[in-house]
Amino acid sequence: MRSRWQEVHGRPPSEDDVDAMFADFVPLQLGCLSQYSKLIPGALDAVAELRGRGIRIGSTTGYLTEMMKINRDDAKRQGYEPDSTVCASDVPAGRPYPYMCLQNAINLNVTTVHACVKVE
Repeated sequence: MRSRWQEVHGRPPSEDDVDAMFADFVPLQLGCLSQYSKLIPGALDAVAELRGRGIRIGSTTGYLTEMMKINRDDAKRQGYEPDSTVCASDVPAGRPYPYMCLQNAINLNVTTVHACVKVE
């Protein structure tokens, strides 16, 4: 991708270029997120089964906090609300680093991290 950018623009991309891209993209994404926030079929049943077994639910996302607010509100209207939600912007670094999962463990008062299961 870097070489393609350089071919088009005659220089490598800069942080200013990334900021400009997000300045254009984020408002567009915020405007359409609710159109794509329908829960996956069977998700509520799976969550009910897990909760019935005493399992708490933590969620992680690369979305910005304001994007996730839209998704959380949409999910709540459909009957789903995780016990903890952590965005990449809430921790020092997102994926592939473990910080979002670890923050969920902290939020959920988990004392035995090896008892956690991460599902993609």
